[in-house]
Amino acid sequence: MGAGALTTGAKSYCTSEIDDGTPCEEKHKFAQLYVKRLMDIFNDKLDEKTRVDLVRTMGETCARGAYGDKETATDKVPVALMAERLQAKVEGNHIFWEYKGNPKGLTIADGWCLCPIVEKGPEGLSGLWCECSVGYVRYMFERYTTARVAVELLESLKRGGIGCKFKITVLG
Repeated sequence: MGAGALTTGAKSYCTSEIDDGTPCEEKHKFAQLYVKRLMDIFNDKLDEKTRVDLVRTMGETCARGAYGDKETATDKVPVALMAERLQAKVEGNHIFWEYKGNPKGLTIADGWCLCPIVEKGPEGLSGLWCECSVGYVRYMFERYTTARVAVELLESLKRGGIGCKFKITVLG
């Protein structure tokens, strides 16, 4: 069988080349619990700078997988055009961007999060996880523009916000 989901009655099962028969929901809950435990370990064992840097690097790695290598990209655009495409507000060398939803039309109001692993849980997940999005957004901007940027997370769902808002500072 190819990758995908097979629905049998009320249950949905993951399928792949090596299918262990575990329902998709169980695999997803396991992944959520794994992420929660990992963030708890980071918070317990690492100093703040190290854990933030590590989680941001996780986000950059995720974005690289999604968008490709930024160093060899040949389709870069000016920062102003990227900001316009994202419907972001530009003030000097700062871009204020609110993540509103995914390309398929799901929005934050619908419960959509930048990270599909944690959009609906797990309960008690550390807000440290949201630093992943900082690395993701930084990589995304540097992949699609000619600028180096710094990214600050102003608000996020997992930190009690009603959305995910970023301040992107153009460095050069």
